[in-house]
Amino acid sequence: CRVWDARRDLALAQVVALECSPFAAGEAPVFAHIALSERAPAAGTRIVCIGQPGADDLEAPGNKKTAYALVEVSAGRLRGLVPGADPQDNAEIGVLKHDAWTYWGHSGAPLVRADDGALVGLHSSWDDETGMRHGVPHVAIRAFLEEHMPPLVEEGEGLVNRATPGSREARENGGVSLISR
Repeated sequence: CRVWDARRDLALAQVVALECSPFAAGEAPVFAHIALSERAPAAGTRIVCIGQPGADDLEAPGNKKTAYALVEVSAGRLRGLVPGADPQDNAEIGVLKHDAWTYWGHSGAPLVRADDGALVGLHSSWDDETGMRHGVPHVAIRAFLEEHMPPLVEEGEGLVNRATPGSREARENGGVSLISR
């Protein structure tokens, strides 16, 4: 883990080894990713949650297994933010509210806008009393990345870090090539 922000409930991982063919000098690996939305989503936005619920039924007595697939995709809507809550403080329960189905293993699952696939939040938990699902909102993700990633510059269809592949800065940042739109 390169950075962990307990208040926002976010972490930034650093890839330290790859199992692949060697890269030529000056090249860097490109990783599959989901682009961060350019704008904060509105309440009512249709979303898709892509998660891994786990094989163990943590709500049933004994050692019962679930019938869930390895990856479950569910649809829902964003239901706004918890009234009066600081959107940067997601330590207890995520400030973003949504109603896409989730289970125990979904923590950290991306919440993507249904119409364009852009990342608008990350699932974190649910409220046992209301059944409402919660997550880390777009505004907290963007602020976290702005604080902990190298400066971003416009390049092609997205924003990428300005570190030159193979440079000291790129090595210090784990070769990160973040696309944020």
